[in-house]
Amino acid sequence: MSTPFPDALHSVLQGGTLPLHRARLALGAIIDGGATAAQAGAFLGALALRGPAADELVGFGQALRERCVKVKVSRTPLLDTGGNSTAVAFIAAGAGAAVAEQVGRGLCGRPGLAEVLEILEVRLDVSPEDSRRCVEATGICFLPKQAFHPALERVSPLRQDLGVRTVFDLLTPLAHPAGADRQLLGVPAAPLVPLLARALKSLGSESAMVVSSRDGLCGFSLAAPTVVAHLRAGRIEEYEVDAAALGLQRQPAADCGSRSPAAEAARVLATLKGERGPAYDAALLNAAAALIVADRAADFKEGLARAAESIDSCRALQALEAVKKLGRT
Repeated sequence: MSTPFPDALHSVLQGGTLPLHRARLALGAIIDGGATAAQAGAFLGALALRGPAADELVGFGQALRERCVKVKVSRTPLLDTGGNSTAVAFIAAGAGAAVAEQVGRGLCGRPGLAEVLEILEVRLDVSPEDSRRCVEATGICFLPKQAFHPALERVSPLRQDLGVRTVFDLLTPLAHPAGADRQLLGVPAAPLVPLLARALKSLGSESAMVVSSRDGLCGFSLAAPTVVAHLRAGRIEEYEVDAAALGLQRQPAADCGSRSPAAEAARVLATLKGERGPAYDAALLNAAAALIVADRAADFKEGLARAAESIDSCRALQALEAVKKLGRT
């Protein structure tokens, strides 16, 4: 008699897609040790080759939600800017959005938000109660993926051995520990944009933007148009955003790979202090999108103005200082 995971593996290797409930069980088996390393590697490799289906992503997201460490937050709506930028999170908080940001370590030569925040002296060894208290008191908190998604830590050796992007790289936004219902999510390829938007809708997000720029950024770009799938009022609208059409100066694509965490932290601090330049404009554009998602702006024009006001009034910088101060108590 066959068992659930080998059945799921066989379906995927044959090119089939899994219904939601089978996807949830299959990922749960990988996380909980119900599949051998060889079986799990074959499953993830096959998915990487064909790409996941929307229902599979929903099932995988449910499996990860069941296993994450929960944070009970009373502030609503609650925004996650998807690891887009440390500056964007503080700008959104300074403009009045309640932000609970998931952060991870660096990947593929780019500094992770966790390393950048540590250089900015933001405490990350936090409990669920610490996080709840922080967002209630300051309007923003940071949730380290390593602490709030122990399931991902259990499969970390497997992911490192595979050495390629897998479906796990897409899942944490689908399993927010504090239940954020407003999300700005950057993805590495345009075909993933509508797919993730549909998954977020199925998982209960009220408002979201899933974005990928034509020049390969996981966010809005100043160098090329950005593909957007915008979930609002129960519908998903797809369009492109050109920074130049919004009055921002077009810039050549940035070389993000060479920046150290210290250099990135310095750039974030300069942006929050109002230093003009490409980094400032990129942060404004991404923060404008976050504010639209959080119902703090009606459109990009208003979002850009509110993001600039958050910086110029020093409220974005004050949000950083408030988090640092609370972390020392």
